[in-house]
Amino acid sequence: MRSGSVFASTILAVCVSAAAGAQPAQNTVVEVHRVTPKAGMRAQLEAGRVKHMAWHKQQGDTWAWHVWEVITGPETGSYIVGSPNHQWQDLDAWAAKMAKGDAADAAVNLAPYTASSSMSYWVMLADVSRPPTPGGQLVMATFTTYHLKPGKADRFREALRTITGALEKGNYPRRGIWYALANGGPTGTYAVLTPRASMAEMASTEPSLRNVVETALGRTATDAAFDAFSDAVENGSSELLEFRPDLSYLPPSP
Repeated sequence: MRSGSVFASTILAVCVSAAAGAQPAQNTVVEVHRVTPKAGMRAQLEAGRVKHMAWHKQQGDTWAWHVWEVITGPETGSYIVGSPNHQWQDLDAWAAKMAKGDAADAAVNLAPYTASSSMSYWVMLADVSRPPTPGGQLVMATFTTYHLKPGKADRFREALRTITGALEKGNYPRRGIWYALANGGPTGTYAVLTPRASMAEMASTEPSLRNVVETALGRTATDAAFDAFSDAVENGSSELLEFRPDLSYLPPSP
């Protein structure tokens, strides 16, 4: 999927290492692409994506490529293509083996039907993430992006660690994977991907997230953590994503 340029700040979570549901022991890199079809060429682009994934299979690509369709927000109708669970040195090894052929196949099967594409790199933050438990079916996800005020990243991360620890202690049922944008968009960009099994899971939970945190930490510490989080954020946005297994590629298990 090197056939794209930089992905705009609003996506990241897409690349849940999610189908597996297990949390990596360390931070990992996700390569993310956003692709918008030309008007009236959605079917052709999807057919081309199937062919392109078949090329990956034929080449024995060891990277997984998860495809999500954006179904709400300004980018509705675009696609997110992500490959998770890498280290930075993996990118060099993949490029040496796959990049030239990948670009050539994409030029035939994807480019004629693509209005725009972009690429970015995100880092999965293991210390503040609560990935879904293994065995669940990946259907859709809410992707929420936060742009921080200058100089607020450390305070934001500390608040996240505090809140995440409290949610884990209270066994809060909604789980999420946090990412920081490493390259390909505005600095100070973070995002959380919240997997959902259905639209019904968009409903509020009882007890609420804040109530779970307050039970674990007490009122004073909870107020401090949420105030620090809010104070660090300049603005945010959200999208709903639908997982497209028919357009995705998963390599054979080793």
